[in-house]
Amino acid sequence: MALLRKLLLLCGIVGILLGVNVQAGVQGALAQAQVEQARQVNCSKDSALSALQAILCKGEIEIGVKGDYRFFGELNAGTYTGYEIDIAKVLAERLGVRAKLVQVTGADRIRRLLAGEIDMVLATMGHTVDRDGIVYFVRPQYYAAPTTIVGDKAKIIRGWDDLTGSVVCVPMANFSNIEFAKRKGQRVMIYSDPTRLTQALLFGACSLIAHDQTFVRAYLTGPQAPAETLARFDEKVSFFEIPWGIAVTKQAGASLGRWLELTSADMHQSGLFLQLATKHGVHNEFLLEQNKLWSQEPCRSLTVFDNTCLIPAGDNTDRPSPISAGFQAFNELLVKYSVKPVKFPMFTGDSALGWFLQGLNVTLILVAGALLATLSLGVVWLMLLRSKLLVIRFSSRLMLVFFQNSPVILLLILGYLAVSMIWAYTIPVSILSAVIVIGLNNGANLAASLYEVWLTSGKSQSLGATLRTTMVPLRAALINAAKATPVAGFIGVSDLLATLNDVTAYSGEQLTTFLVLTIVYLFLIQLVMVSVTKTTQFFVARSAQP
Repeated sequence: MALLRKLLLLCGIVGILLGVNVQAGVQGALAQAQVEQARQVNCSKDSALSALQAILCKGEIEIGVKGDYRFFGELNAGTYTGYEIDIAKVLAERLGVRAKLVQVTGADRIRRLLAGEIDMVLATMGHTVDRDGIVYFVRPQYYAAPTTIVGDKAKIIRGWDDLTGSVVCVPMANFSNIEFAKRKGQRVMIYSDPTRLTQALLFGACSLIAHDQTFVRAYLTGPQAPAETLARFDEKVSFFEIPWGIAVTKQAGASLGRWLELTSADMHQSGLFLQLATKHGVHNEFLLEQNKLWSQEPCRSLTVFDNTCLIPAGDNTDRPSPISAGFQAFNELLVKYSVKPVKFPMFTGDSALGWFLQGLNVTLILVAGALLATLSLGVVWLMLLRSKLLVIRFSSRLMLVFFQNSPVILLLILGYLAVSMIWAYTIPVSILSAVIVIGLNNGANLAASLYEVWLTSGKSQSLGATLRTTMVPLRAALINAAKATPVAGFIGVSDLLATLNDVTAYSGEQLTTFLVLTIVYLFLIQLVMVSVTKTTQFFVARSAQP
């Protein structure tokens, strides 16, 4: 058996040197020879195995795939089907090992690869400059697609300017989400599951969604989409076409990555990628171009690939911020002491930092406004409840019960709908709407406490004395008002929670993003709240003086 392997290896190398078309071409022959050479290792004795040798020794390759992406990777009744699934099976067959398919998501596929849970990722992953710094992407890539924004046909959108002020629902950690940061004027809402994204559009929770064009055509606008969605939705704007690549770890690039590159070139040249895509109804314009490219010289005979035949990674990088150097130095210090580097995309990217500062300003305005509205509306409500006119007291009481017992998120939606019927829904209008609604909700609780104290005092206390007596419920109402402000992001207020949500949408970094958010709400917002509370106490104390 060992002699036979050596003969096959020798034949493969001789074939390459003589230009013989072994399998489909030069690249296929070289890939086969690399596998035969890797098989010569003694699996039981050699501990310094390459990634390719380790796979051959264990007789299995673990491949991260999608289970919810129509035509590419679907899991139904325990069976995987799709274009990428067939590619995975071909790769395993050429290696002579079993294919173990492991379902991954857009948010966890790189993490699981780096953790060693899988050997490679084949899961609709765009090849970007940012990701090049983390994993090794195989080129030539096996597919390419732009991102497309889809919405109701009645919504007229001819370009980016028409999207100003809109909220677009997007998948978590999608490479193209940074375009919304760079262009500004739009907000994003994150969905971790593509299926929920389409459901949100169908049920009206999202008026616009953005995803890979292959995805939206499969489920919404393509010839095989349901008749209901074809009648309701159309494609608005497409942007940022990017290649999709197979990814392995940096350490595996020289062995497994090299074999995958040779095999991918061979599959383009032979038309196998094109054949598999056509079988599953995948749009194949890119694959036709690649088949033509790799079937002609010089690409057809190359054994070392260059940019003549390769597509570069999509450049979705956010240019460095003025303070990025400090965070880079911090990470270098962590690495020096064998600590894993920490990503702070909201500080290191220029667009992300701009988002962060804008969100911080809006948050501070929103919190201060909500506190002021809560206090002033609570006092006004108390005065209405103390009115001598029965009709005013009765109607004020009804309104008090309504705003006390209604969830703040429901009140925000009602406020959003009411304001949208009167004015164009801009950022200032959305902030004012949120401030009034939060003020009404928490002002009602404050007014109820003030009114109860006034009643128990025999209706003889002055307003200043009543406020002084109810400092504890007053402070509680202000605290609740501050805590309610992040919910305003649900109706399009671009506060800190919303903007950090946008940063997470393209960076995929969640831990540090929400850690920063928590710190801000614990310290900065509390500082504003305490300042307002102390100021209120001061004026109340002065008003109570004889």
